[in-house]
Amino acid sequence: ALDAFAAAVESTPNDAQARHRFGAALVQCNRLEDAEEHLSRAVGIDPSMTKALILLGDVTIKLGDPDRSLGVLAKAQAQDPDNGEIHRLLGAAHEELGDLDNALACYEKALAILPGNPAVSYSLACLLEKSNTLEQALAAVREGLKSAPDDFGLKLIAPKPEFRSGEHTAALAMLDAMPVDDTIPLDLQRDWCFEMGRVHDRLGDSDAAFECYAQGNDLARRLWRSETEGKAVMLGYIEDHLKTVTEPWVSTWSAPFDGTDER
Repeated sequence: ALDAFAAAVESTPNDAQARHRFGAALVQCNRLEDAEEHLSRAVGIDPSMTKALILLGDVTIKLGDPDRSLGVLAKAQAQDPDNGEIHRLLGAAHEELGDLDNALACYEKALAILPGNPAVSYSLACLLEKSNTLEQALAAVREGLKSAPDDFGLKLIAPKPEFRSGEHTAALAMLDAMPVDDTIPLDLQRDWCFEMGRVHDRLGDSDAAFECYAQGNDLARRLWRSETEGKAVMLGYIEDHLKTVTEPWVSTWSAPFDGTDER
């Protein structure tokens, strides 16, 4: 299919539809850099291609450029204001930028448009879990599982209350019951491995924990390479940290613990 699309855009380089379809195929093959190029060309040729804008917004988030994603998705939203997927991706971009209030508002808007949608429920539940509002996160999980009882992402959040309450054996049983194969997206496979590693660690099984963490790290490396190959994303990541880790900021840190008890 990629060869056919490549031939199509070579013979008709100003065909926005061909560029869009080529970009979509490249996304499925995890060639995000190439996908970004063709999707950008598609919306440059035809700015009214809402689907291409949405996909480009998703790709730019995954490539570590949420600021650009917000701009792209704003154009898509202007064309289709009641599209739930646009609101979900806007939430993801805001979350990536650390703007959790706006992220939450976008996810809630998306869920109002697409009630029970598993992707939206998962995004909302993850944000709520990170914000330590676990009951609300589980409510979002339960709502999503009503329409998608086998959704892997939603089921991955369900054991978190057991883990937090110290019921590590119960959490392990829930995670162990989840079938993990190549049909599961790599990022969810990675997250499952890390969750299994945490549970095994708490149960004192260091060998199993190490194996799970090693598998998770391998998946994380595969994801990093596929999402950043050919682009200086790592340099941008370092630049952002250099702007944050300044002497004035470090001077506000507490003194390191030296082992003495001052009470």
